[in-house]
Amino acid sequence: MRIPRKFMMSPLHDKFGGVYHLVSRIVWREFIFGDAEREAFVKLMRKYEAFSDIKVLGYCIMSNHVHIMAYVPPARPEELSDGQFLKQLKYLYNGEHIGFVKKQLDRAHTLQDEEERRAELEKIREPYTRRMWNFSEFMKSLKQCFSRWYNKEEGKSGALWEGRFKHVVVQGGFHARFIAAYIDLNPLRAGMVKDVPDYRWSNIGAAHGGRADCRNAFLCTMLHESTEELHAGWQARGREHIHEYLVSLRQEEQSKKGPAAQVMKFDWNAQSAKYRCFYMEEGQQAVGEIREGQDPEVHKKRRLGYTEKELQETLDEGGKLGVQKMLCCRLRFVSEGGYIGFKNFVENGYQHLKSVLPEAYANRKHGAKKVSFSKDKRLYAHRRHLKDACQPMGGA
Repeated sequence: MRIPRKFMMSPLHDKFGGVYHLVSRIVWREFIFGDAEREAFVKLMRKYEAFSDIKVLGYCIMSNHVHIMAYVPPARPEELSDGQFLKQLKYLYNGEHIGFVKKQLDRAHTLQDEEERRAELEKIREPYTRRMWNFSEFMKSLKQCFSRWYNKEEGKSGALWEGRFKHVVVQGGFHARFIAAYIDLNPLRAGMVKDVPDYRWSNIGAAHGGRADCRNAFLCTMLHESTEELHAGWQARGREHIHEYLVSLRQEEQSKKGPAAQVMKFDWNAQSAKYRCFYMEEGQQAVGEIREGQDPEVHKKRRLGYTEKELQETLDEGGKLGVQKMLCCRLRFVSEGGYIGFKNFVENGYQHLKSVLPEAYANRKHGAKKVSFSKDKRLYAHRRHLKDACQPMGGA
């Protein structure tokens, strides 16, 4: 018997929202996700995340399925002002459509009868707000939009996904961090990479590549101890700045412990080192007993992970990545070129790319940026990210 989604919610969802692990597979489990497809999916995921006003805490785009862990706040359409409502629409709809909706709202506000005015405003908003703060609508819209894009690109038609997505309600705090580690370890377990940060199509890989939004989401995962704290941050600072609230909360707690307490840091560098030790412990190789007639090599491949030596070396280093490893993570997060060297060398390379591809660099003035993770002040780099693989959506 298939249980309706409305019954599979966090017990306190109506009050604080909930954290959910969402999984969806491609039909026949075909390997359709290449770099362009992964990029398109992530771009669309970000658009629907912003429109839905939910917070993606972690994700991983594999070859034939996707993992997403998200915080979904409780629905509050009545608290959304007209300005906030129209701002949410901008993530999915063009200016013409938003202008049309604004005219409808303005016309509704001119109604004299208060009850009639409220009913008309709700009628205008409802087709949009019912898709906000809702992980079912988020996944449905995301999968539908990606299917349309993929079928158009490949000249195909028909269903792309293997039925509806699966989801698990996750308790906040440690349990969310455990699920994040499980998600991030997927490429390693599948033998696609030898180390978690090497996979750019995951939240942790993108964070190591320098993506600020992924680092902020990572800090939300690492620093919250309950769903209530995520909800408080969402209310106080908004979806994009929950991590700021959590950092201030943890710092305030530490200050109350007094100077004798162990000093802890809550920035990206400190927390990523802590998380690395955590997921490497969870991601150790586990061969187990080999059954009669089973090929030992096949058995090992199903249980790929870190060796005891790799784990011990990481623990000895406090989980920190070396400069060479960090540089590899940064440069891996490019598609069609990058430069590293002295400032003049990098800047000249950037100017060449700008002259050849002016549209790709229309909003960027300088290409050479100092490498933040190296103490050598002479080291500069320029990275050219993948261009948007999917075009902005049109009207309704």
